[in-house]
Amino acid sequence: MASGAVLRALESGVMARYAEALSGAERRALVTHLTGRAPAPPGRSLAAPACAPAARAAHTGSGPDVRGWGVELDNRRHFDETVTALSAATLADLELKWTFAYPDALRARSQPAIMGDTLFVGAQDGSVFALDKRTGCIRWRFQTVAEVRTGIVIGPRDGPGKRVLLYFGDLIGNLYALDALDGTLVWRDRPDQHPSLTLTAAPALHEGVLYVPLSSLEVTEAADPNYACCTFQGGVAAYAAESGRQLWKGRTIDKPPSPVGRNAAGTERLAPPGRRCGTRRVSMPSAVCSTWAPVRIIPPRPTPSATPSSPCASIPGPSPGIGR
Repeated sequence: MASGAVLRALESGVMARYAEALSGAERRALVTHLTGRAPAPPGRSLAAPACAPAARAAHTGSGPDVRGWGVELDNRRHFDETVTALSAATLADLELKWTFAYPDALRARSQPAIMGDTLFVGAQDGSVFALDKRTGCIRWRFQTVAEVRTGIVIGPRDGPGKRVLLYFGDLIGNLYALDALDGTLVWRDRPDQHPSLTLTAAPALHEGVLYVPLSSLEVTEAADPNYACCTFQGGVAAYAAESGRQLWKGRTIDKPPSPVGRNAAGTERLAPPGRRCGTRRVSMPSAVCSTWAPVRIIPPRPTPSATPSSPCASIPGPSPGIGR
C-alpha cells in the first residue's frame, strides 16, 4: 500500500484502534518501516493542476447522465444511445484525452459519475474529486477520513436555484452528501454504530429517499481466534436524501447472532438464530449477511386499490462477490 494510505488507516481508518497507544512520530516511523517510504507531509501539492478560478464550479444545470451505479433502478447497467454514442463499431476510434494520477493510491475502486462537464470520483486516499471532463483539471476536492470505495451517486436537479447533491460512503462506515457545485459538506451520518461497519456498495436514490447497503469489515477481526465472531447484522438504511435524516433500517437477519458453541481457543462462536455453525476453528457465519452490492429499486405497479403502495428495495442475497 502507499505510505499515505497506511498512515491514514492508523490515524483514522480501520487500524486506528490498534494504534491508539502510538504517538504521531511512532505511527510515521511504523509506516516507513512497513512500506519502505516515509509518508508525505500534510498538504503536499497534487499532481493534477487545479482548474482556472473561473472554471472551478461544477455546472449543475443539465443534471446527471444516469441514475446511479446501476444506470437505471433495475441495475442492468445498460448504457443505451440516450446516454452514450459509444458502440462496438466506434471503439477503434477512441483516443487518449487525458490521464489523472490518484495521489497516495495503489488502487481505484470508486465508479465515477458524470454531470454536464464534470466528472466526480472517489479515491483511496479519502478524497472525492470533481474533474473537468474535457481537461482533467481539478475543480474541487473534498477530503473524507478513509478510502472512498463506493460509486458516486448524483441527485436530480429539481428546479432553478435548487442544489444538486452527491452521495457516497467511505471505508469506515460514514455516509456523505456534498453540494455538487463546490464540494461543500451538506450532511454526514453513520448508518449503524457497529465498529466494523463499512460501506462498499453505492447507495441508490429514488423519489427523495437514499437506500444505503450496510456491510462489515468483521471478517478481518475473525482471523483472531480470541474474537467472538460474528456480531454484525447486514442490511439497508433509508435516508431522507435532502436532510440526511435516517428513516428506517432493515436487516438481513431479524435477530442478533447468539452463541452456538466455542472454538478451539475457548472463544464463543456466534450465529444467526436457527443456523448451525460448521466445525472450523474460526467461524464467520454472520459476516456473509453483509450487504456488499447495491440494492435494486422496484417501483410499485399501478393497482386499482385506493391505497398507494411503496417502492421495494431488493437486497442481493449473501454472496462473496463485491459490488460497488
